[in-house]
Amino acid sequence: MEALKRGFAILLLLGSVLSLHAQEICDNGIDDDADGLVDLNDTTDCDGFVIDGLSYILPNRDFETYDCIPQSYTELYCADTWSQATEGTSDYFRVEGFFPTFIPQPLSSGGSGCVGGYVCPDYKEYVGGCLNAPLEEGNSYVLRLAITAVLADNHSLISSIPLDLPPTNLTVWGLGTCPVWPIPTMDCPEGLGWTIVGEVEYSPTEQWQEVEVELWPWEDIHAIMIGGPCEPVGYPPVAEPYIAYFLYDDLSGSEIAPGMAGIDATGALCTGDLRIQAYPESETAPLQWYRNGVALVGETTDVLDVSAFGTGAGTYGCRVDVGAGHVIANYHVDDPNSVVPEVVQFGAGLLCTTPGFHQWSMDGYELIGATSSYYEPTQAGSYTVRVTSGEGCSATSAAFVVNALGLPVFAADRPIVYHAPGTTFLEVVNAPAAATLDVLDMTGRLVLQAQAPGTRWSMDIAQLPEGVYSAVLAGKVFRFVR
Repeated sequence: MEALKRGFAILLLLGSVLSLHAQEICDNGIDDDADGLVDLNDTTDCDGFVIDGLSYILPNRDFETYDCIPQSYTELYCADTWSQATEGTSDYFRVEGFFPTFIPQPLSSGGSGCVGGYVCPDYKEYVGGCLNAPLEEGNSYVLRLAITAVLADNHSLISSIPLDLPPTNLTVWGLGTCPVWPIPTMDCPEGLGWTIVGEVEYSPTEQWQEVEVELWPWEDIHAIMIGGPCEPVGYPPVAEPYIAYFLYDDLSGSEIAPGMAGIDATGALCTGDLRIQAYPESETAPLQWYRNGVALVGETTDVLDVSAFGTGAGTYGCRVDVGAGHVIANYHVDDPNSVVPEVVQFGAGLLCTTPGFHQWSMDGYELIGATSSYYEPTQAGSYTVRVTSGEGCSATSAAFVVNALGLPVFAADRPIVYHAPGTTFLEVVNAPAAATLDVLDMTGRLVLQAQAPGTRWSMDIAQLPEGVYSAVLAGKVFRFVR
């Protein structure tokens, strides 16, 4: 019996020694070397070059989230977070509102909204948006989007003629700040601080097709605009009765690296159809999917059906072998129940900065027409806002009780800059210590600057010409009209 115990002890000791020297296997979901780190979390044994998918950085990528239903052309402002980028009046279309019959259906995204603008040698329309996080200088990216083209009626935008347009460059412009839209030009934004960060030749067709634009930012890019080139050779001028019109839908983006051309997704957790797509450069390269660094054993194709797999929120990665190394493309999936809209009183109204379609209610009853991010109460009561994302996920804020009207109240910990009505002052509230307030004009040019003398103070803007401006404080942008 004693000999048996000694033998068992030797086996345990041998197992411990072997485990100390075991090599982590990077795709089996097991902590092989017993160091408390599984698979990709063991970066000593399972390292790789990591890139990120940017679908969650590009705002309202399929144009499904809206602040209003367009009833005519020129109403791009209805598309949440996207803007009419220049003084050329780009457009927003929804099937339940203004939707010309020349737009091919179904839409590429499978949804109800898309955007578009004219492409002429002497007049151009762009769509633009500020990014939730910058495209970083020195990295390379790919922007994917669906595009189609028509020769559209220049007067009503409801009819078209057969398409006959030569190839031209679809162009993406970038800016190092988030500007006040629109940029003051009806031409390309060359010379206004914008630079071309990517372009690709596009042969216009009347069917949706996916194109990929590689982006090479020369500086950290915080805003982009999309449209035609500065010189679309062979395209009708704006005086013609029918001129070129490009439509866009279903944008996504990703970093790129040798061996992996990116990663993106369709659907959402809340709608039960979330699928993540990786784009390896080689169709035969071995792949492996992970969640939070732990291998999903058996998931080795380029598409992962997250909803069917049932693993919920997390960071999903696809690892591809590239020569003697590995590239890992990550895509972050948020819990749809974790984003709760927040409401603060701003000036004489209530403000919710959570992106999406907003519906305000008072004492539990929906307020008809109260569908923007800002609402001014007309009576005391308990106010909430329900925000619906482009994927169809909804969440409702905590109640905000309004006991009296006309008294501005501010969140205790959030910096706020607002233009006091009827005055020539900006009011600054909750400014961080030693913070700098920058005021930018429509072109992004710095026109005023001041350092905070305290947490609440005023800035005289009487010297500014009338117009639209941005005030930047502690990394937050506040727009106002002088």
